[in-house]
Amino acid sequence: MPESLFTGGDDARTFEARIIAEHVTGDSYSELMVSSYELTQRQAEDVDRIIAQRNGGKPLAYILHSVTFRELDLYVDERVLIPRSETEIVVQYALDILSRHPEPVASRHPEPAKDLNVIDIGTGSGAIALSIAYEEMRAQVYATDISTDALDVARLNGVATGSAAVRVKFYCGDLFSALPVELRGTVDVIVSNPPYIGNDEKEEIDSAVLEHEPHIALFSGEEGSDIYDRIIDRGREWLKSDGHVVLEIAPRHVEFIKQSAIDSGYTKTEIFSDLTGRERIAVLAL
Repeated sequence: MPESLFTGGDDARTFEARIIAEHVTGDSYSELMVSSYELTQRQAEDVDRIIAQRNGGKPLAYILHSVTFRELDLYVDERVLIPRSETEIVVQYALDILSRHPEPVASRHPEPAKDLNVIDIGTGSGAIALSIAYEEMRAQVYATDISTDALDVARLNGVATGSAAVRVKFYCGDLFSALPVELRGTVDVIVSNPPYIGNDEKEEIDSAVLEHEPHIALFSGEEGSDIYDRIIDRGREWLKSDGHVVLEIAPRHVEFIKQSAIDSGYTKTEIFSDLTGRERIAVLAL
């Protein structure tokens, strides 16, 4: 393996070089570092092709059709948003809430474990929905998206995820519109990474994102807050009396979300930061 593939440039470029090397060779980075690996001609051509596309601005996840999200390896293409690390934290907050629900008490005649109902709004690649089902065996996840193309990708990832995907159902529709009516009032957690970039921010967005990722998954009105209000307001009728909403947010929308939660009758709103210290997660409780 040419050492130049791993050296030079900033940390992000070095990290991407490692991913490319692992993808092309099928070996882990640590294995490559302790061996004197020589690329075959086909592998060298693959590296050149990938680097050329990446230098042209195409995100690496779309080139490789792969991204790691928490414990899952997901397929992605330009029909869906590339899952980010901050969304992994959103999943963790949802899982923490679900974990507070007690397990059934063991007895002579134990009752079956009660399902924990979760709605994932704007599922995209299925990253949130499938991760929750994979990591919380009691979770029944109802995932919606307005894009049929995105749902095709999510279902593909469901097949690859295995048995956990049996507890995920996908619906095509705007927010809650396609969900079964009998789900109303039975949901423990509504979770969403909705579009939250404003049209007024387009000039600030990285060109790779703007040119390749689906705008329907990025933008929500002039200031980026349009969908929050609808999820918060309409979510109430789907939640149990002790239910929660977990949202990925932009820092600029914190006060808007707090006021929307008050107006919709939620009793508590907490704002949490991501690993960079930016306010990124809102947890609303009835």
